[in-house]
Amino acid sequence: MELVQITYDNYKKLQLNIDDDPVRPELTLDFRLDLGREIWALVLNGEYKAAICVAYCNSVPTTVEELDLYSQAAQQDGQRGDVMVAYTVWSKKLGAGQKIVLDIIKKLKKQKDVKRLVTLSPKTAMARKFHLRNGAFILQENTETDNYEYNI
Repeated sequence: MELVQITYDNYKKLQLNIDDDPVRPELTLDFRLDLGREIWALVLNGEYKAAICVAYCNSVPTTVEELDLYSQAAQQDGQRGDVMVAYTVWSKKLGAGQKIVLDIIKKLKKQKDVKRLVTLSPKTAMARKFHLRNGAFILQENTETDNYEYNI
């Protein structure tokens, strides 16, 4: 499987459907591809198997509203935030969710401008188990979300 950045141009071709997102299906494609935000997918034979949405911030958000504000603020004057915040991940193939997180970590290790990988996760047992099993540690527990951090 290949890690591919999703754009408006390849979104339909790869048959990515944000309605498949079980965590934040209410977020539009425009929100996910706005300045300072990206979608990455694991692609096999021209079809996506997992997707992850990230935002570049300078601070760790505790809500989607903060993620929106922090990612916009971090893009001032052509800059990009040094904290990658993964705010949703989903998969269509067993094991692909884990693989996309590990592939994003590998990608970040090669980049020098991103210092941290933090999540904006729902407060669920499934999210906790997923992140802790994949090497993250709990950074902070918030009212609406939990933040996990991966070492990069």
